[in-house]
Amino acid sequence: MDRSRSVWEHDYEFRSGSLAALLGLAVAYLAWQASLPDVTVNDRVYGIAGMLLGLFICSRPARNGIDVLIFERHSLRRAMRGAKGVAWLCLNALVMLAGCVVVVMGAIRMSVKIE
Repeated sequence: MDRSRSVWEHDYEFRSGSLAALLGLAVAYLAWQASLPDVTVNDRVYGIAGMLLGLFICSRPARNGIDVLIFERHSLRRAMRGAKGVAWLCLNALVMLAGCVVVVMGAIRMSVKIE
């Protein structure tokens, strides 16, 4: 192990397994919401669950973005050099977008009024 490198440089790799799992979770929630009728008795519960799930999904890409942009600025340059790093950044953006869509769908589901 090269002692001149920081712990971050040694441990930091562009891992995408957990991001793909979160993306799958978002797609599963959105598919489930699409299969429900327009108005159900449990809309508030489904909406709150969706909003919390969306925030959870957004947390990993947000953490990665803060790490890349603020704490380890040189890692952004390293990520932009290779195709693997660019794909990882795009996957982070896609997961963040999917999480935001889940939050919005949860908010819409929660605001439905039963008449």
